[in-house]
Amino acid sequence: MSSKTHIAVGIVSEGKLGLFDAHTRTPGPGEILIQVEYAAVSAADAHAVYQGFYVNQYPQIIGLGSAGAVVATGPDVEDLHVGDLVGC
Repeated sequence: MSSKTHIAVGIVSEGKLGLFDAHTRTPGPGEILIQVEYAAVSAADAHAVYQGFYVNQYPQIIGLGSAGAVVATGPDVEDLHVGDLVGC
């Protein structure tokens, strides 16, 4: 595990969005690390913010859709490489 952090957007307290420092994990087997350039907030995220759905602790990172570039790959990742553009 890495001790790096990144700035995340999420729910910082009930009903409030904000920026906060979040731990950046080193990718494990079959995982990639993405530098997010674009993120979308969906209706499910809005329910989490305003009604507390799916929130088990604060702060809570939100955003079901994102796009960016691969910056690291974990073991066993063969189809994606650093620099590849990805989205979900």
